[in-house]
Amino acid sequence: MTQEKGKTKKVVQKLDTAEQNTFVDKEVARRFKDMFLGSDASTPNMTSFESEQFLLSLVASGDLDGLEKVMSFAQGQSFTIGFMSANPVRQAQYTLVCMLTLVTRAAIAGGLPEYEAYNLSDAYLQQGDSMTTVNDLNKLIFAALRDFTKRVGDTKTGLYKSLPVVRAVKYIENHLHSKITLYELADYCNVTTQHLSSVFKKETGMTITEYIRSKRLKKATQLLRSNEYSVQAVSDLLSFSSPSQFIAAFKEVYGKTPAEWKKAPDDYYL
Repeated sequence: MTQEKGKTKKVVQKLDTAEQNTFVDKEVARRFKDMFLGSDASTPNMTSFESEQFLLSLVASGDLDGLEKVMSFAQGQSFTIGFMSANPVRQAQYTLVCMLTLVTRAAIAGGLPEYEAYNLSDAYLQQGDSMTTVNDLNKLIFAALRDFTKRVGDTKTGLYKSLPVVRAVKYIENHLHSKITLYELADYCNVTTQHLSSVFKKETGMTITEYIRSKRLKKATQLLRSNEYSVQAVSDLLSFSSPSQFIAAFKEVYGKTPAEWKKAPDDYYL
């Protein structure tokens, strides 16, 4: 395992920004696909706790783009949570119930109002109750994942009033793996750096630098759950200036070093 982590670190250090994003996408897609197929790529696989956490973190963060990227690798496969019935249709219905229970909680933790989350869950359960084919139930499960994730993302974006801040937040979310400068962000939002800095601080309560750091640290908690990534690799992938700077920032927010948190993550909804 140590040798594998060392190899990952060396590979990541050699990647430019575009390649880093591709590297992360492939790793994420591989893990998501493992939720649907066994290691021999022919039999259904019970969802692992790690994969379950990863999926729920995408929902809770409202990361629809990330969800769409990795779901494309699982087209035509069945979402499986344990083995609850020998009847394929009942198995799919029970899976829908389990998935909606978990996803509803993740969405609420991500900021979706409780009444909206529970009503949405009920609506999907009612649809699933009348379905009689595994294919239709699987389509419903994927539709629910997209719906909950999109609503969480819309809720997060809807917290901000001005268009420059909404655009800046979206840009930051999509570029956590690369260096982000105030100038390029202001240019993307079509405003001056002074105006963007002022309105961003007013609406979010944070400076742009503080906001970027907070989002990178949240992303780091997702990556650290996987044994695929060393602390060094996560630091490099999220464009921290150095591992020591990453470790200090992480401990300041979460009260543990990345290595300590990796051994016992507190909450996959962070």
